[in-house]
Amino acid sequence: MRLACWRRCSTVANFYGFLHSLGKLNLKKKFAAARRVGQHAGRMRYPE
Repeated sequence: MRLACWRRCSTVANFYGFLHSLGKLNLKKKFAAARRVGQHAGRMRYPE
């Protein structure tokens, strides 16, 4: 049980490390795109 949890946590840590290694500029672009998509989906979900 503990080993599985540790393995999962290390996988998450590796994933975040990989994201960080992509570079902050690339991350900013992705976050901006994700935010834009999120806003668009929000507008579609909740029409005013």
